[in-house]
Amino acid sequence: MQIHHVLFGALLSFSALLHANDMTSVWKTIDDQTGYSRGDVTVVKNADGTYSGTLTAICRLPYKPLVEVCLKCNGKLKNGF
Repeated sequence: MQIHHVLFGALLSFSALLHANDMTSVWKTIDDQTGYSRGDVTVVKNADGTYSGTLTAICRLPYKPLVEVCLKCNGKLKNGF
């Protein structure tokens, strides 16, 4: 599973929690298929009351090497983060 899929899933999970008082924290993204943590997303509250998240850590799967670049990303994110 590519990192951008994990992030999309994490953002969908965050949308279910929008009714919470404060979502600011470091959240672990969990791969639905393996159950392993794939990375950490730091969520902050913006001045306009919305929230945004930034990928702050990438976790390696126990049976695979760490992927440090985004090979399937488009635009300026291709081959990097």
